[in-house]
Amino acid sequence: MAVILLAVLMGSLMFQTSKAEAEINCRATAGPGVDWRNCNKGGAHLTNANLTNANLKGANLSVANLIGANLTGANLTNASLGNAYLSHAKLAGANLTGATLSGVVSGGITGTPAALPAGWKLAAGYLIGPGAWLANAYLAGINLTGVNLSNATLSGVISGGITGTPAALPAGWKLAAG
Repeated sequence: MAVILLAVLMGSLMFQTSKAEAEINCRATAGPGVDWRNCNKGGAHLTNANLTNANLKGANLSVANLIGANLTGANLTNASLGNAYLSHAKLAGANLTGATLSGVVSGGITGTPAALPAGWKLAAGYLIGPGAWLANAYLAGINLTGVNLSNATLSGVISGGITGTPAALPAGWKLAAG
């Protein structure tokens, strides 16, 4: 009986510690290796933040300002980056598997991510995929083979010399003579 009670108490203490650690992690200051797993950082101002090797798995970063942020080696698996600003971010080795990128604003991105969500690619410094915000983007000469641009914002895009056939374009758009 005493052994069972001790096991229950130990389990309870371990749960309380894990919960407290999770709360502390979400309040941690931005920095290399920060653990913001499943944290709500929607709308956060993280301009030029150094988030190298950060654990952002499942985090809500919707509408976050990540302009110029260093996300090298960051784990963004299943993170929500909808309508986030990622212009001039560093994404070398970042894992964005399953991340939500609809409405993401990009351009000037450097580094090659380890993984992107299905239907997305990085080209000419832009994250290109379904629902991407590409207004006024300079996309001349890029290869769009198989890229899904459904629901993407393409107003003012500068193109020419585009190769490949996209899997989908927004309603009313067509690719003519590259």
